[in-house]
Order: sequence, then structure tokens, then C-alpha cells
Amino acid sequence: MSANDALEGVDFDYECRKMLKDELHRHGLTYRGLAELLQGAGMDETEKSIAHKALRGTFRMSFFLQVLRVLGTTKLVVQVPMSKNDIERSVTSFHEA
Repeated sequence: MSANDALEGVDFDYECRKMLKDELHRHGLTYRGLAELLQGAGMDETEKSIAHKALRGTFRMSFFLQVLRVLGTTKLVVQVPMSKNDIERSVTSFHEA
């Protein structure tokens, strides 16, 4: 059992990946588009480096805040899953809506 599985079976790396991908989707961006925005802000990121960070889901919070800033996101509501059941209910209700 990894450290990420220690809290009620929640895969927190997956949850982080999902948050990043969801935010990009909301803005209609790909990793390439995000890389261009970050490069324009003076960061040394490429499509490949972002894809690797997203795949691992273990990027730094500072990176995620920089992403939010270049996207123009000023507020983000985060639902913290307390157990694997919370995630399953959330997914079910999302698909039913």
C-alpha cells in the first residue's frame, strides 16, 4: 500500500491529475496551449514536461497556482474526497446531471 492509498483508498495523484485536466478543459486548452501560455509568462515548460507532470499527478502546488494564474482563474473550489465512496458518488451524480 502506497502513502496515497493510506487515506480511505483515495488515489490523490489521480485527483490532482483530474483537477489539472478539468481546469484545462474548462478553458479549452491542451498541454501545448498551456505550455505556450506558461512560456509567455517566462516559465520554461513544454508540452512534454506538462504531460509528464500531469501523468504523475505529483506536481507542486506552486506549479498548479502558476497554471491557474496564466489561465486567469482567480477562484477554484476544490472538493476533497474523504473516502473512495465520496469519489464514486461524485462521479455518479456528475454523470446523472
